[in-house]
Amino acid sequence: MAKQTEIAPSPSRPGRPNQYKPPPPQPTDDGVMRLRVASLFCGAGGMDLGFRSAGFDISYAVDSDTLTCRAYAANMGLEPECRDVAEVNRQRERQECDVVIGGPPCQGVSNYRGRSRHNPAAAVPFEEFFKFVRRAQPACFVMENVRGLVTMYGGSYHKLCLRSAQEAGYNVAYFALNAADFGVAQSRTRLFMVGFQKRLDVRFTLPAPTHGPRAGRGYFTIRDALCGLGEPDPDEVCRDGFSPVFWTRNRRREWSQLSWVIPALCKSVPLHPDSPPLERVGPCLWRPVKPLSHYRRFSWRECAALQGLPRGWEAVGGHRAKYRQVGNAVPPPLAKAVALSVKRALSSASAGLGDGCLSVEAPYRPKLLGGAGNVKLA
Repeated sequence: MAKQTEIAPSPSRPGRPNQYKPPPPQPTDDGVMRLRVASLFCGAGGMDLGFRSAGFDISYAVDSDTLTCRAYAANMGLEPECRDVAEVNRQRERQECDVVIGGPPCQGVSNYRGRSRHNPAAAVPFEEFFKFVRRAQPACFVMENVRGLVTMYGGSYHKLCLRSAQEAGYNVAYFALNAADFGVAQSRTRLFMVGFQKRLDVRFTLPAPTHGPRAGRGYFTIRDALCGLGEPDPDEVCRDGFSPVFWTRNRRREWSQLSWVIPALCKSVPLHPDSPPLERVGPCLWRPVKPLSHYRRFSWRECAALQGLPRGWEAVGGHRAKYRQVGNAVPPPLAKAVALSVKRALSSASAGLGDGCLSVEAPYRPKLLGGAGNVKLA
C-alpha cells in the first residue's frame, strides 16, 4: 500500500514553501502515475468516470447498494466494497489516497422528495463522508450534491458540511455548476464542495464552460445526445402511470433543446420529444393534448446518453433500478471539468510551516460561490 502524502519545506531553503509534489501512486497498466482517488457513495461510477478521464487513478470505491455495485464493477473494471460507509469508518485500517470524492445521498434536501419534513437521519451520510476524510487526510476532497443543500432547512446540512470540513483540517470552496455548460444535454445544476488541506497554499480556478453563451458555442442538445441510438426495446422504457406531480411542470422538450433534469425515480423521467406537446392550464399545471398512449418517457439508455454517460455503459437490475443508477450519476463531462481544475490546483500547490490559503478564481461570475476557512474569493 502506498504511503500517505507528506509535504515538507525544502531543506535547502528552510521555511520556504516548496512545490507540492505528492508521492507517485501505484502505476496503472499504461505506466502513467496518477493521483489516487477514494470514491465514497460511488454509485454506478459517473463521477469516477469523469475523474478517470481527467487522469486520476480510482483506487478504492464503496457503495451500499448491491445492484449499483455490480453496475460499477461492470463499467469501471474495479470491484467496489459493497457496504455502508459507516462500516468502513469503523474499521481500524484506513484508506490511503490523495483525493476523496463522493456524492452523499441527497433525499433530505432534494427537490423531488423529502422537502416537507426535516429528517435528522439525512445528515448521517454527510457526517460519514467527513469522518472518512478526517481519517484518510487526503490532500483534497470533492463532494457533489444538489443545490438545495445550501438553502433547505436554513442551510443546516450545508453548515454541517462546512463545519465538518474545517474540523477535519480543510479550507473549503463551494460553487454551483450547470452540466449543460460542459457538454451535457440537460439543464442540471449541482453543488460542488472542494476542500484542500489547511497547510497548503492553493490557487483553484472554477472550470470554464465549454458550451453555451459563455463559451461561444451551442449547447449539446437532445438530438445530439440521442443521435444513432435508435428505438429502445420495450423493457427499457418505464410504462408506469403518471402521477399528479408529473404534470406540475412541462416535462417535454424539443429535439433542439436541452432535456429536463434526469431524475432517479423512473416515474418522474421526462417525455421523449416525439411525444405530443403539453398544454399549460395553470401556473403549475400542464396536461396532455392527446391520449396518454401517445406519450412515452425517455428509456433508461436514452437517459444515460442525456447524462453524458458513454455509449455501451451498462446498468444492472430491473428497469427501476437501471433508471435509478442513471439518474443518481454525476454526468461524467461535468465531473471531468471539476477534476481537471482540482488537478491543476494540486500540481501548483505549495506547503509551508504555517497555515495555507485557498485562493478561488472564476473565469465568469458564478451564481453561487462561497468558502469557509482561510479562503480568498476573487
